[in-house]
Amino acid sequence: MKLLEIYDDVKWIDESILDEDYPTNWSAEEFANISSFSGRMRYAEENLQKIKAGSGRVVYKIDNDKVLKLSKNKKGIAQTQTEITWGNDNYLAKSGILAEIFSFDENGLWVEMQLARKLTRSKFKQIVGVDFDRYGDWLVRQYGRNRGYGDVSEKEDEILWEDDFTREVVDFMVGYKTPAGDLARLSSYGIVGDDELAIIDYGLSGDVYDTYYS
Repeated sequence: MKLLEIYDDVKWIDESILDEDYPTNWSAEEFANISSFSGRMRYAEENLQKIKAGSGRVVYKIDNDKVLKLSKNKKGIAQTQTEITWGNDNYLAKSGILAEIFSFDENGLWVEMQLARKLTRSKFKQIVGVDFDRYGDWLVRQYGRNRGYGDVSEKEDEILWEDDFTREVVDFMVGYKTPAGDLARLSSYGIVGDDELAIIDYGLSGDVYDTYYS
């Protein structure tokens, strides 16, 4: 498995709208009753602001608390189903490392998730105390259970193990068999609440990777 491979071509459409109030005519009930993908896409495009697009899903801002992730194809559905499962896992909910799930389609066609502000490398270092790239290297080493520190200093290793968030990410990665490369990407994270880190893109399980990306 290529641990550092980029799995999805996700692009930000307009980062500035994450900080704006966005008036919407959105009706969750009306959207949930639409049976076709084209209908769901059209309704979302007409009533919401697109903020991200990838090969499997499109993300829209619903309001200042929530986003809609809309699956486009089978791999998008598989990722959404994984997020629904893990987002409702009691153990992971207690860890607090995943963006919250609010509502979802049982077939993985869409999911409403907690809105997060974009994470920058400087913000990550401010919160954790270690460069994000060093953190990514550290995750890959933990995934492979490699001994030694590699490019990560002994002090950085100590900081990362003592930090509640980064330690819980390792437990999640190892316990739930999540590819390290996905968690080593800055775009997989966001800022929620009062400068708290959260994983916002956690749909790539080992099974999804093997089925759609290997």
